[in-house]
Amino acid sequence: MFLNYINNLRGFVILLIVATHCLWAGLLVWPPMDNMFSINGFLHTFILRSSGYFVFIAGFLFQYLSAKFIFSKYLNTKFNNVILPYLLISIPAIAYDAFVRSDGVFHDYDPIVRVLLYYIHGMHMSYMWFIPMIVIFYFVAPLLIKLNQYPKLYWSLPIFVIISLVVHREVVPYHNPLQSFVHYFSIYVFGMWVSQYRDMVLAWLEKYGLLVLGLFLLSIFMQFYLRFILNLDFYMEMAAYFKVIFGSLLMVYLFRRYDHYLGTSLDKIAAMSFGIYFVHGYVLSVLRIIINKFSLVIHGNILTYLLLFLFTLISTLIILWIVKALLGKHSRKLVGY
Repeated sequence: MFLNYINNLRGFVILLIVATHCLWAGLLVWPPMDNMFSINGFLHTFILRSSGYFVFIAGFLFQYLSAKFIFSKYLNTKFNNVILPYLLISIPAIAYDAFVRSDGVFHDYDPIVRVLLYYIHGMHMSYMWFIPMIVIFYFVAPLLIKLNQYPKLYWSLPIFVIISLVVHREVVPYHNPLQSFVHYFSIYVFGMWVSQYRDMVLAWLEKYGLLVLGLFLLSIFMQFYLRFILNLDFYMEMAAYFKVIFGSLLMVYLFRRYDHYLGTSLDKIAAMSFGIYFVHGYVLSVLRIIINKFSLVIHGNILTYLLLFLFTLISTLIILWIVKALLGKHSRKLVGY
Protein backbone atom coordinates (compact mmCIF):
# COMPACT_ATOMS: atom_id res chain seq x y z
CA MET A 1 0.00 0.00 0.00
CA PHE A 2 1.30 3.45 -0.97
CA LEU A 3 1.95 5.68 2.06
CA ASN A 4 1.01 9.14 0.86
CA TYR A 5 2.06 10.85 4.09
CA ILE A 6 5.60 9.50 3.81
CA ASN A 7 5.74 10.59 0.18
CA ASN A 8 4.66 14.10 1.21
CA LEU A 9 7.22 14.05 4.00
CA ARG A 10 9.94 13.16 1.51
CA GLY A 11 8.90 16.13 -0.61
CA PHE A 12 8.99 18.44 2.41
CA VAL A 13 12.43 17.23 3.50
CA ILE A 14 14.04 17.88 0.12
CA LEU A 15 12.65 21.43 0.32
CA LEU A 16 14.20 21.71 3.78
CA ILE A 17 17.56 20.53 2.42
CA VAL A 18 17.46 23.10 -0.40
CA ALA A 19 16.64 25.76 2.19
CA THR A 20 19.65 24.60 4.22
CA HIS A 21 22.03 24.94 1.31
CA CYS A 22 20.61 28.35 0.37
CA LEU A 23 21.46 29.54 3.86
CA TRP A 24 24.99 28.11 3.81
CA ALA A 25 25.86 29.00 0.22
CA GLY A 26 27.47 32.27 1.31
CA LEU A 27 25.36 34.33 -1.09
CA LEU A 28 23.76 36.51 1.55
CA VAL A 29 25.56 38.77 4.03
CA TRP A 30 23.96 38.19 7.42
CA PRO A 31 24.47 40.04 10.70
CA PRO A 32 26.47 38.20 13.38
CA MET A 33 24.71 35.29 15.11
CA ASP A 34 25.12 36.79 18.54
CA ASN A 35 21.81 35.74 20.07
CA MET A 36 19.27 33.00 19.53
CA PHE A 37 16.60 35.47 18.48
CA SER A 38 18.56 36.58 15.41
CA ILE A 39 17.00 35.24 12.22
CA ASN A 40 20.29 33.85 10.98
CA GLY A 41 21.02 32.06 14.26
CA PHE A 42 17.54 30.58 14.46
CA LEU A 43 17.61 29.36 10.85
CA HIS A 44 21.03 27.76 11.28
CA THR A 45 19.88 26.02 14.43
CA PHE A 46 16.54 24.86 13.04
CA ILE A 47 17.78 23.38 9.77
CA LEU A 48 21.21 22.07 10.81
CA ARG A 49 21.60 18.35 9.99
CA SER A 50 18.38 18.21 7.97
CA SER A 51 20.00 15.45 5.91
CA GLY A 52 19.28 13.21 8.90
CA TYR A 53 15.59 13.36 8.01
CA PHE A 54 16.44 12.03 4.56
CA VAL A 55 18.30 9.12 6.18
CA PHE A 56 15.32 8.42 8.45
CA ILE A 57 12.95 8.33 5.46
CA ALA A 58 15.36 6.06 3.55
CA GLY A 59 15.32 3.59 6.45
CA PHE A 60 11.55 3.82 6.78
CA LEU A 61 10.96 3.12 3.08
CA PHE A 62 13.58 0.36 3.00
CA GLN A 63 11.72 -1.55 5.71
CA TYR A 64 8.33 -0.80 4.21
CA LEU A 65 9.36 -2.27 0.86
CA SER A 66 11.49 -5.07 2.32
CA ALA A 67 8.95 -7.80 1.47
CA LYS A 68 9.83 -7.32 -2.21
CA PHE A 69 13.59 -7.19 -1.61
CA ILE A 70 15.83 -8.88 -4.18
CA PHE A 71 19.40 -7.72 -3.73
CA SER A 72 20.43 -7.78 -7.41
CA LYS A 73 17.29 -5.91 -8.48
CA TYR A 74 17.66 -3.49 -5.57
CA LEU A 75 21.28 -2.65 -6.50
CA ASN A 76 20.39 -2.28 -10.16
CA THR A 77 17.64 0.21 -9.30
CA LYS A 78 19.91 2.18 -6.97
CA PHE A 79 22.68 2.23 -9.58
CA ASN A 80 20.40 3.66 -12.28
CA ASN A 81 18.53 6.11 -10.02
CA VAL A 82 21.26 7.31 -7.65
CA ILE A 83 24.81 6.12 -8.37
CA LEU A 84 24.91 6.70 -12.13
CA PRO A 85 23.37 10.20 -11.88
CA TYR A 86 25.90 11.00 -9.15
CA LEU A 87 28.78 9.89 -11.39
CA LEU A 88 27.51 11.90 -14.37
CA ILE A 89 26.19 15.06 -12.72
CA SER A 90 29.46 15.40 -10.77
CA ILE A 91 31.64 15.59 -13.89
CA PRO A 92 31.62 19.42 -14.31
CA ALA A 93 32.28 20.11 -10.63
CA ILE A 94 34.99 17.45 -10.31
CA ALA A 95 36.65 18.54 -13.56
CA TYR A 96 36.88 22.08 -12.20
CA ASP A 97 38.12 21.07 -8.75
CA ALA A 98 40.58 18.44 -10.00
CA PHE A 99 42.05 20.22 -13.04
CA VAL A 100 41.43 23.97 -12.66
CA ARG A 101 41.47 24.89 -8.96
CA SER A 102 44.84 25.13 -7.26
CA ASP A 103 43.44 25.21 -3.72
CA GLY A 104 41.11 22.21 -3.74
CA VAL A 105 41.04 19.91 -0.73
CA PHE A 106 42.94 17.21 -2.67
CA HIS A 107 45.35 19.54 -4.54
CA ASP A 108 48.43 17.65 -3.25
CA TYR A 109 47.48 14.53 -5.22
CA ASP A 110 47.88 13.74 -8.92
CA PRO A 111 44.88 14.88 -11.02
CA ILE A 112 43.53 11.37 -11.68
CA VAL A 113 43.78 10.50 -8.00
CA ARG A 114 41.99 13.77 -7.20
CA VAL A 115 39.07 12.69 -9.41
CA LEU A 116 38.75 9.40 -7.54
CA LEU A 117 39.00 11.10 -4.16
CA TYR A 118 36.35 13.65 -5.03
CA TYR A 119 33.99 10.88 -6.10
CA ILE A 120 34.70 8.84 -2.96
CA HIS A 121 34.30 11.75 -0.54
CA GLY A 122 31.77 13.90 -2.42
CA MET A 123 33.75 17.06 -1.69
CA HIS A 124 33.41 18.61 -5.16
CA MET A 125 30.11 20.10 -3.96
CA SER A 126 29.68 20.41 -0.22
CA TYR A 127 26.38 18.52 -0.05
CA MET A 128 27.42 15.60 -2.28
CA TRP A 129 29.00 13.83 0.72
CA PHE A 130 25.56 12.27 1.22
CA ILE A 131 25.73 10.03 -1.87
CA PRO A 132 28.93 8.05 -1.09
CA MET A 133 27.56 7.58 2.42
CA ILE A 134 24.11 6.35 1.37
CA VAL A 135 25.72 3.98 -1.15
CA ILE A 136 27.24 2.08 1.79
CA PHE A 137 23.69 1.48 3.05
CA TYR A 138 22.83 0.01 -0.35
CA PHE A 139 25.65 -2.53 -0.12
CA VAL A 140 24.84 -3.60 3.45
CA ALA A 141 21.14 -4.00 2.58
CA PRO A 142 21.20 -7.81 3.02
CA LEU A 143 22.36 -7.34 6.63
CA LEU A 144 19.61 -4.79 7.21
CA ILE A 145 17.09 -7.25 5.81
CA LYS A 146 18.30 -9.81 8.35
CA LEU A 147 17.80 -7.25 11.12
CA ASN A 148 14.26 -6.68 9.86
CA GLN A 149 13.56 -10.41 9.75
CA TYR A 150 14.54 -10.80 13.40
CA PRO A 151 12.82 -7.86 15.16
CA LYS A 152 14.51 -8.64 18.47
CA LEU A 153 17.66 -7.23 16.91
CA TYR A 154 16.02 -3.80 17.15
CA TRP A 155 16.88 -3.95 20.85
CA SER A 156 20.43 -3.12 19.75
CA LEU A 157 19.20 0.32 18.61
CA PRO A 158 20.23 2.06 21.89
CA ILE A 159 23.80 0.86 21.29
CA PHE A 160 23.73 2.34 17.79
CA VAL A 161 22.41 5.61 19.24
CA ILE A 162 25.34 5.81 21.67
CA ILE A 163 27.76 5.19 18.80
CA SER A 164 26.11 7.99 16.79
CA LEU A 165 26.49 10.38 19.73
CA VAL A 166 30.22 9.65 19.90
CA VAL A 167 30.99 9.35 16.17
CA HIS A 168 29.95 12.59 14.49
CA ARG A 169 29.51 13.25 10.80
CA GLU A 170 32.03 16.04 10.37
CA VAL A 171 35.61 15.19 9.49
CA VAL A 172 38.18 17.90 8.78
CA PRO A 173 39.35 18.62 6.13
CA TYR A 174 36.95 16.34 4.21
CA HIS A 175 33.99 14.08 4.77
CA ASN A 176 34.66 10.42 5.40
CA PRO A 177 31.71 8.40 3.99
CA LEU A 178 32.40 5.48 6.33
CA GLN A 179 32.34 7.72 9.39
CA SER A 180 29.14 9.38 8.15
CA PHE A 181 27.65 5.92 7.65
CA VAL A 182 28.50 4.95 11.23
CA HIS A 183 26.99 8.20 12.52
CA TYR A 184 23.73 7.90 10.57
CA PHE A 185 23.32 4.13 10.96
CA SER A 186 21.17 4.50 14.08
CA ILE A 187 18.87 7.01 12.36
CA TYR A 188 18.45 4.67 9.38
CA VAL A 189 17.64 1.74 11.67
CA PHE A 190 15.35 3.98 13.71
CA GLY A 191 13.46 4.75 10.50
CA MET A 192 13.17 0.99 9.88
CA TRP A 193 11.87 0.46 13.41
CA VAL A 194 9.25 3.21 13.07
CA SER A 195 8.08 1.64 9.81
CA GLN A 196 7.97 -1.86 11.32
CA TYR A 197 5.85 -0.69 14.26
CA ARG A 198 4.22 2.36 12.67
CA ASP A 199 0.71 1.59 13.97
CA MET A 200 2.03 1.35 17.52
CA VAL A 201 4.24 4.43 17.08
CA LEU A 202 1.41 6.52 15.60
CA ALA A 203 -0.92 5.47 18.44
CA TRP A 204 1.76 6.44 20.97
CA LEU A 205 2.25 9.79 19.24
CA GLU A 206 -1.49 10.48 19.45
CA LYS A 207 -1.12 10.36 23.24
CA TYR A 208 2.30 11.92 23.65
CA GLY A 209 2.70 14.18 20.63
CA LEU A 210 3.02 17.27 22.81
CA LEU A 211 5.85 15.62 24.73
CA VAL A 212 7.70 14.92 21.48
CA LEU A 213 7.12 18.52 20.39
CA GLY A 214 8.53 19.75 23.71
CA LEU A 215 11.62 17.55 23.36
CA PHE A 216 12.10 18.72 19.79
CA LEU A 217 11.97 22.38 20.86
CA LEU A 218 14.25 21.67 23.82
CA SER A 219 16.82 20.03 21.55
CA ILE A 220 16.74 23.09 19.27
CA PHE A 221 17.31 25.40 22.25
CA MET A 222 20.16 23.23 23.58
CA GLN A 223 21.71 23.05 20.13
CA PHE A 224 21.86 26.83 19.89
CA TYR A 225 22.98 27.32 23.49
CA LEU A 226 25.78 24.77 23.24
CA ARG A 227 27.05 26.13 19.93
CA PHE A 228 26.72 29.89 20.12
CA ILE A 229 26.82 30.55 23.86
CA LEU A 230 29.13 27.86 25.28
CA ASN A 231 31.06 27.01 22.07
CA LEU A 232 30.78 23.30 22.83
CA ASP A 233 30.39 21.90 19.31
CA PHE A 234 30.82 18.27 20.37
CA TYR A 235 27.78 18.43 22.64
CA MET A 236 25.95 20.63 20.14
CA GLU A 237 26.15 17.71 17.70
CA MET A 238 24.44 15.53 20.31
CA ALA A 239 21.59 18.02 20.61
CA ALA A 240 21.33 18.19 16.80
CA TYR A 241 21.12 14.39 16.69
CA PHE A 242 18.18 14.29 19.10
CA LYS A 243 16.55 17.13 17.19
CA VAL A 244 16.53 14.85 14.13
CA ILE A 245 15.15 11.93 16.14
CA PHE A 246 12.32 13.92 17.71
CA GLY A 247 11.77 15.93 14.54
CA SER A 248 11.38 12.73 12.51
CA LEU A 249 8.75 11.40 14.91
CA LEU A 250 6.97 14.74 14.99
CA MET A 251 6.84 15.04 11.21
CA VAL A 252 5.64 11.46 10.73
CA TYR A 253 2.83 12.18 13.18
CA LEU A 254 1.85 15.52 11.65
CA PHE A 255 2.03 14.38 8.04
CA ARG A 256 -0.04 11.28 8.90
CA ARG A 257 -2.60 13.23 10.91
CA TYR A 258 -3.13 15.91 8.27
CA ASP A 259 -2.66 13.66 5.26
CA HIS A 260 -6.22 14.29 4.03
CA TYR A 261 -5.55 18.04 3.95
CA LEU A 262 -2.26 17.75 2.10
CA GLY A 263 -3.48 15.22 -0.44
CA THR A 264 -0.86 14.85 -3.19
CA SER A 265 0.37 18.44 -2.92
CA LEU A 266 4.01 17.39 -2.55
CA ASP A 267 3.87 14.35 -4.84
CA LYS A 268 5.74 15.98 -7.74
CA ILE A 269 8.41 17.40 -5.46
CA ALA A 270 8.85 13.98 -3.84
CA ALA A 271 9.18 12.28 -7.22
CA MET A 272 11.85 14.80 -8.19
CA SER A 273 13.65 14.70 -4.84
CA PHE A 274 16.93 13.15 -5.99
CA GLY A 275 16.89 15.30 -9.13
CA ILE A 276 16.46 18.40 -6.99
CA TYR A 277 19.27 17.21 -4.74
CA PHE A 278 21.67 16.71 -7.65
CA VAL A 279 20.93 19.93 -9.57
CA HIS A 280 20.20 22.69 -7.06
CA GLY A 281 23.86 23.05 -6.09
CA TYR A 282 24.75 24.05 -9.64
CA VAL A 283 22.11 26.79 -9.53
CA LEU A 284 23.66 28.12 -6.32
CA SER A 285 27.14 27.89 -7.87
CA VAL A 286 26.09 29.96 -10.90
CA LEU A 287 24.55 32.56 -8.58
CA ARG A 288 27.79 32.68 -6.60
CA ILE A 289 29.79 33.28 -9.80
CA ILE A 290 27.47 36.13 -10.80
CA ILE A 291 27.55 37.73 -7.34
CA ASN A 292 31.35 37.53 -7.19
CA LYS A 293 31.82 38.82 -10.75
CA PHE A 294 29.77 41.94 -10.12
CA SER A 295 30.84 42.31 -6.47
CA LEU A 296 27.23 42.31 -5.34
CA VAL A 297 26.37 42.59 -1.66
CA ILE A 298 22.97 41.14 -0.80
CA HIS A 299 22.05 41.57 2.84
CA GLY A 300 20.52 38.57 4.49
CA ASN A 301 17.03 38.89 5.88
CA ILE A 302 13.90 36.77 5.75
CA LEU A 303 12.80 38.32 2.44
CA THR A 304 16.08 37.89 0.54
CA TYR A 305 16.46 34.40 1.97
CA LEU A 306 12.98 33.36 0.80
CA LEU A 307 13.62 34.90 -2.64
CA LEU A 308 16.90 33.00 -2.90
CA PHE A 309 15.18 29.76 -1.91
CA LEU A 310 12.32 30.24 -4.39
CA PHE A 311 14.66 31.20 -7.23
CA THR A 312 16.89 28.19 -6.55
CA LEU A 313 13.96 25.79 -6.33
CA ILE A 314 12.11 27.09 -9.39
CA SER A 315 15.30 27.20 -11.48
CA THR A 316 16.10 23.64 -10.45
CA LEU A 317 12.61 22.41 -11.35
CA ILE A 318 12.80 24.12 -14.75
CA ILE A 319 16.16 22.49 -15.48
CA LEU A 320 14.79 19.07 -14.50
CA TRP A 321 11.69 19.52 -16.68
CA ILE A 322 13.84 20.53 -19.65
CA VAL A 323 16.15 17.55 -19.22
CA LYS A 324 13.11 15.29 -18.84
CA ALA A 325 11.56 16.69 -22.03
CA LEU A 326 14.78 16.17 -23.96
CA LEU A 327 15.82 12.75 -22.67
CA GLY A 328 12.51 11.19 -21.62
CA LYS A 329 12.94 8.12 -19.42
CA HIS A 330 16.73 8.31 -19.78
CA SER A 331 16.85 11.60 -17.87
CA ARG A 332 16.79 9.69 -14.57
CA LYS A 333 20.23 8.26 -15.36
CA LEU A 334 21.63 11.76 -15.79
CA VAL A 335 19.88 13.91 -13.18
CA GLY A 336 18.00 11.43 -10.98
CA TYR A 337 14.57 12.33 -12.38
